Amino acid sequence: NQQQQQPKLAERPASSSYKLPLDEMFDCTHQDMK
Repeated sequence: NQQQQQPKLAERPASSSYKLPLDEMFDCTHQDMK
């Protein structure tokens, strides 16, 4: 991940704003839910 300090998914705007691969998106979401 070559991204700046960004808030967690819950605090982020729509995922469309960030160009992240679906795999990473789902992974982050699953980790957040745990």
